[in-house]
Amino acid sequence: MARLKELKQQLATVENRRLYSYRDNPIGFVDDILHEEPWAVQREIMSTLWDRGRVVVPSCFASGKSWTAARVVMAWVATAPDAIAITTATTWNQVETILWGEIRKGWQPSLPGRLLPRAPEWVISPSNWARGLSVVDPTNLQGYHEGRVLVVVDEAAGVEAPIYEAINGLLAGGDSACLLIGNPIESSGPFYEAASNPRWKCIPISAFDTPNLLAPDGEVPYPKLVTKEWVE
Repeated sequence: MARLKELKQQLATVENRRLYSYRDNPIGFVDDILHEEPWAVQREIMSTLWDRGRVVVPSCFASGKSWTAARVVMAWVATAPDAIAITTATTWNQVETILWGEIRKGWQPSLPGRLLPRAPEWVISPSNWARGLSVVDPTNLQGYHEGRVLVVVDEAAGVEAPIYEAINGLLAGGDSACLLIGNPIESSGPFYEAASNPRWKCIPISAFDTPNLLAPDGEVPYPKLVTKEWVE
């Protein structure tokens, strides 16, 4: 039994080293570890977030927003032993069912079962985890600090200002990042203001930038994304 335990620990160490090699390479993590193919703007969002730390994405409908947010969380948490991620959205259903549903679906069977995300919490160790939290009470978003901190706000246009103030406190450390992503349905508020703030990198997603709109007529390479017929 002792030998078996030792072998398991050795395998875990090897796996950790493999995942940690992608700490600064989220696109490589999604390509090589998750075996998925983000399209061009999704790749831009990931690489820019790791580079700039603050990214706001005003997006059209059905652009793969929650898919992108989920892969950002997975790439952040799985590739560093001191990384944590906080996710929130306008409703608990958006947090638990949609965003965390995407996180669960993205985890490949070939990866270690001990790392399997379970909505709305993914705990690898006491200092390495992700959680989905409600936006009802700003105090839910206070007091979380580790070596690397990521905050993801899905459907960000509908999140109230007090929540953004609490999020700002989470980002006080040096190694932190924040992704705001959602439909630009309001011409005021923190999400709108972030899109024109030079501290943030704004990466809009137009329907005309998505793969189905760029594909030749009759082709729908990403069936779940917005289509030409819907736009028309």
